[in-house]
Order: sequence, then C-alpha cells, then structure tokens
Amino acid sequence: MKRIDGYIDLDYLLNLKIPKMPELEKYKKLKKRMKDVKGFKIIKEEDFYLYDNNLFVFSFEIDGKKYFFKYDYESVPYYELIASEIASEIGLPAVQYDLAKLGKYRGTISLNYKKDGAKYISGEELLRDFYMLDPYRKLYYDYKDFFNMMHHNNLIDIWHALENRYRHRKDMPEIVKNLMEKLVKLQVFDLITGQNDRHIENYGIVEYADGSVDLQPIFDNSRMFLEHPSNHDLVLHPERDYYKLKDVSKYLYNVSDADIQNYILGCLWVISEKNIINIISRVESKIECSIPDNVKKSILYNFKDQYDYILNSINNYKIDDGRSI
Repeated sequence: MKRIDGYIDLDYLLNLKIPKMPELEKYKKLKKRMKDVKGFKIIKEEDFYLYDNNLFVFSFEIDGKKYFFKYDYESVPYYELIASEIASEIGLPAVQYDLAKLGKYRGTISLNYKKDGAKYISGEELLRDFYMLDPYRKLYYDYKDFFNMMHHNNLIDIWHALENRYRHRKDMPEIVKNLMEKLVKLQVFDLITGQNDRHIENYGIVEYADGSVDLQPIFDNSRMFLEHPSNHDLVLHPERDYYKLKDVSKYLYNVSDADIQNYILGCLWVISEKNIINIISRVESKIECSIPDNVKKSILYNFKDQYDYILNSINNYKIDDGRSI
C-alpha cells in the first residue's frame, strides 16, 4: 500500500479527497463519496463518527476485508503500534495496528480481529448483566448507567461477575482463573504503559464456538502518558477503592501474592530504554519510515519516566517494610 511519512494513504487507496467545508456538511459529503467507491462499504453507518476534528472513527470493508480506522487528537498514533509490541512481550493478546491517514486525519488502522461463530462480550456487558438488577434500567440503559457500571470496573467485582456468568459450567473455576490471570496482566500492562483509558468498553471476553473462553485481544491503547506517573489513574482498578499509581504500586507489592509481585518486577525490562529502542526499530520497519526524532525522543523520555517511577515506588515500599531490595 502507498504510504506518506509512514502512514497508509487512504486518500489514494479510496481515491478520495476530504472536502473543505463545515464539519456537518463534510461528514455528509464524505460518507456519500465513500459509498461511491467501487468495492468499498461502510460497516454500521451509525458508528461512522466525526466530531469537531477531535475524533474520527469508522469501520469499512474493501475487497472483502474489514478494517477499523481511528483518529484521536489526544493520542499519539505510534503508541498504538508500540503497545501491541509490549503486550505481545508480556503474554497478552493484542490487536495489530498500522498507521493510516485520511485527509488531515492521521491515525491508525486495524484488520477486523473478530472470528465467525464467536461471541464477544464487553466489560460493560459482563458487569451490567450481573450488577444491574432492575430490568427497566437494562432496557433503557443510558450514559448515567454507564458511569454507575464504572464503579464496578475493578478486579474484585469482575471476578464475581465472571463466576456468575459461568456458574453452570463444570469448568467454571478454570475459566475464571484463566481470565483473571490475563486481567491482572492487562492491569500490569496499563501500569507500565501509563494507560488511563481502560474503561468498561475497552476490554472484554470472547466465547468461542468450541466452548473455550478467553480475553479479547486488547485494543485502543494509544492514550499513554497523558499525565505524570504520580497522577496516573488506573481506570481498571485492583479493587473497589480508587488508586493513583503510587498506591497501586503499594497495593500490588504488599497485598498481592509473590507471583504477581515478581511478575510486575519481571515486566519492567519490557519498558527499559534498550527494549523500547528495539520496539521502535520494529515499528519503523513495519511502517517503512523513521519516526520523527522529536516524537522518538518523547517516547523514550516517557517510558524512562514511567520505569523509574514504578521501580522507585516499589523499592521504597520494600525499604519501609524492612525487606531487602
């Protein structure tokens, strides 16, 4: 595919030109032009979303393949590709991304990862089925209910919801154990990458036709390092209380078992300067272009800052607790 500065050129691929006009008119005109492209169709027109130049998302099919495009002004597209590499190195399934541009919108593109015959359940659906007892509210679910469900976005409440969902299966303990182990990995992933967007629609489980159950490949990971590590919010909480990063470090070290403690410390090499340089090199090979020096410098600085903060936090708690470093 043709690229510009490492970004797949969707203008060229779709033979499109983004019209210069007010947002609402641009939105309507763009949808019409896309529909006229041979072999191209928008999937779920209600999900085609362009808002005030800040967020532009849509799913499309071309030549029999389904893709998802996203532009988010708050995120750095390179981080989505870096996140997939990090997830792979700590044993998490992850959606594979590439860079893509449509007009002035420089974002990411991914192939549809969903398999035929499988059922995909978001974290929101999982929690709603267990914690929303009022059938009227389930029928007329709105944004207020969404934020109410966010209070259950923690490992303890998710554990209970999983046990409830699979309570009639003989292999329930094995299913829940496997999912909880991967959710802990997801939380550690968010910890080391400075993620603050793991809301209840940004993770989920998948039930395959053969009866197996797994964590969905993780997605939407580009919002890294929007805050200094000392103010980093883990949106997917360890338990029901609200934690900042330094408190999460203490919780994970002092409360969790030795396996998780060792896992956290063992994962830090993934965001070491040496490994991030290697990941950047792999991303550059994929996009067939060098990442701009100023962006590369920022990426390395942010990961070093995160690495140092987590390591210092854990080591400080070890000293306070009288343990050796």
